[in-house]
Amino acid sequence: MAIATVNSTFSRTAVSAPAGKTWAWSGLLTFVLGFAFTWAPAFMGVSESDQQDPARLMASLDTTSNLWLGRVSSGVGFLAVAALIVFATGFRRMLRSRMPESLVPDVAYGSLLATAGALTVASVFRAMLFDSIDSYDNSVHAMLYALSWDAALAGWTLGFLAAGASAVAAFRGSLPRWFGWTSAVLTGLAILLALTGLSFPAHMPVFIWLICAAIVSIRASGEAAA
Repeated sequence: MAIATVNSTFSRTAVSAPAGKTWAWSGLLTFVLGFAFTWAPAFMGVSESDQQDPARLMASLDTTSNLWLGRVSSGVGFLAVAALIVFATGFRRMLRSRMPESLVPDVAYGSLLATAGALTVASVFRAMLFDSIDSYDNSVHAMLYALSWDAALAGWTLGFLAAGASAVAAFRGSLPRWFGWTSAVLTGLAILLALTGLSFPAHMPVFIWLICAAIVSIRASGEAAA
């Protein structure tokens, strides 16, 4: 009888114990790391004319500073993916606790995981480019450079689905109303950019949504702890 009482008390305590904030802060960490990874090539000093000539592109990339920037930023990309997975998992848990019978938590989670997968591919391309700078000819390097740059930009686009799911959750009362309207507007903007062939700048609405989602999550975690 005593053992059953202890087990019951332990179970209630485990269920009611507030979740930590680590996963919520991972959202902001994802933004910081993701922004650094995505825009690192902008600091390599490669001009548009260099990109059109594989030999000139190779000359621009094959410098000590660019080799270090490329290799470090590829690692930053993998760290951004890890942070995004942590945030996606916690975000789904928070939504599921508020709307257990809905598909919204899983839709948001699947969208963020797909985004993480796209960023993983972009990180691999960048690692291949700078870790094998002496292994391929210039045309291969030019292709890998374009893939590592463009895939990183466009890889965020699918995040619009997480933003749309958040809008639905907010309009059903599970998230703040302001976040719902913000998510709806950003979702529409990202879809519009993608449909007009502008998937690369579509990462900006997703970045803005990620910051807002992280803030909402941090505040929610703080309220649960209180």
